[in-house]
Amino acid sequence: MKGVTDPTEPRRRAEIERADSFSEEATQSGPASATPPLELAVGREAARRYEAALARLGPRDRAVVRGRIELQWSYRKLAEALGMTTATARARVTRALARLIEAMSE
Repeated sequence: MKGVTDPTEPRRRAEIERADSFSEEATQSGPASATPPLELAVGREAARRYEAALARLGPRDRAVVRGRIELQWSYRKLAEALGMTTATARARVTRALARLIEAMSE
């Protein structure tokens, strides 16, 4: 609802900001020598290309990609956290993913 303040909004924004500041080391689970989960899922080279491409995106694109893909937020939760409509969140994610794919192919 417009005009109603969601008390969880600052926390959600903080989650996206933390996700946006994740480095490869910060996303590792387990001991420092363990392979990061992303590398286990897609391989070292693909993970490197993903992180490099993500770093080339603008802050807003990174935020929507990390919120939707890495944090697995619904479009509604993402929209609430970023102060936009669900339709806008869907459109921004779609455009950001297109830019990410393009950057990964370079």
